[in-house]
Amino acid sequence: MYRLLTAAFLLLAAIFLPSLPKAEADESSQSDVVDHALRLLAGERAERLDALNWFRQRGRTDAISAILDAVRFTDQDRAAYLRVVAELAAEPDITSWNRGMLWQEAHPEIPSLPGYDRFKAESMALIDPHFRDFLAPGVKHEIRLEEIAWGGVLKDGIPALINPAFVSATSVTWLGEGELVFGVAINGDVRAYPFRIMDWHEMADDVVGGVPVALAYCTLCGSGILFDTRVPGREKPFVFGSSGFLYRSNKLMYDRETNSLWNQFTGRPVVGRLTGSGIQGGSRCWITTGGEITLGRLAAAAAGAASAGFGLGGKALLSSRNPEPNSLSSEMPASLRTSGSFAIRSIASNWATASSRSFRSIAVRPC
Repeated sequence: MYRLLTAAFLLLAAIFLPSLPKAEADESSQSDVVDHALRLLAGERAERLDALNWFRQRGRTDAISAILDAVRFTDQDRAAYLRVVAELAAEPDITSWNRGMLWQEAHPEIPSLPGYDRFKAESMALIDPHFRDFLAPGVKHEIRLEEIAWGGVLKDGIPALINPAFVSATSVTWLGEGELVFGVAINGDVRAYPFRIMDWHEMADDVVGGVPVALAYCTLCGSGILFDTRVPGREKPFVFGSSGFLYRSNKLMYDRETNSLWNQFTGRPVVGRLTGSGIQGGSRCWITTGGEITLGRLAAAAAGAASAGFGLGGKALLSSRNPEPNSLSSEMPASLRTSGSFAIRSIASNWATASSRSFRSIAVRPC
C-alpha cells in the first residue's frame, strides 16, 4: 500500500508541479526556492538531480528539511539525496531518513527553508488533497512543520470509531482471558476497548457515564490516552479523527470542527486555527489491562485515582528518539500519571491489570 501511494505521488508530482528551467544556485526569491524544492519530487530523473545539485551548491542547512521530505519518495537516488543532507549538516552519519530526522530534531536552531509551509502543503496535497485541510501557507503552528511526517495513510485512512456498539462482556467468545484492553470507568459506566479493535481504528469517540470522551491510541509508540472532549466556553464537545500525520513517531489527531492538528501525548492543538488558544484536552482516569484482577479491584483503583490517568507506554521507547530500539526491553509497562508525580510499573506486576471478561461491556466495530 505504501509503495502504491508513493508511486502515485511521484506520478501526480510529475503532472502537476511546474517545469523549472535550470538555474544557478545564487540569491533567489522565496518562490524560486520552493519551486526547486518541489522539483526534488517530480519530473525526469535529470530534473530532480539538477534541483538537488542546486541546493548542494546553495550550501544552506535550511534545505535539509525539504530534501529529507523528498527522500521518502525516491528509491533510485535516495543515497544521493542523503549524501547532500549529510554534507549540508556536516554529519557523515546521516545515512538514512530516520537518522536525518533525529539530527533535525536535535537541531531546532536550523532555520526553516523560505516558503517551507507552502512546500509542505503542496507536496503533501499530492498524496491526499484533503491534507490541505491541515497544512497551508501561513498556517499557525507551535511544533516545527519540518518534523511532521506522513504516516503512510490518507486523512481518516485509519477510521475512527464513533459511538461504537457494545456487547456484554459475558457474551464475548472471541476474546481470551489474557487479551489486552483499554478499560474505562466513569460514573459507574465501565467499558473495555480491546487492543485488537483499537489497532485498526486508533481513535474512539464515545460517551461514557454521560461524559464525552476520545480514546486516542498510537500504535507506533504504544501510547493510549483518554481525553474529556468538553472545553469550557464551547457549546459542543470535540470529535477527533486520525490525520495521517506523525510528529516524532507519535500520531497527530485532528478535531472535525476546525481541522486543527493535536498532539496525542499532550492533548494540545499544535497546528491550525486552535494553535495558541490555550485549549487542552483533560485526561480522564482509565486503565490499560492485561489479565488478572476483578472488576471490584478495578473500580477501587479507578476511584482511588480520580485525578490520575492510567496508560500504556511500553512501545513509547521505540519512538524516533531512540536509534537503537533492539536494545530495549519489550515488556509493556503501565503508567500512572497524577498532577504531582509519574510512575511506571510492569503489567506483569499485576498492578492496574484486569481480565477483559471482568468488564461490563466490550466495544465492537460497527458492521
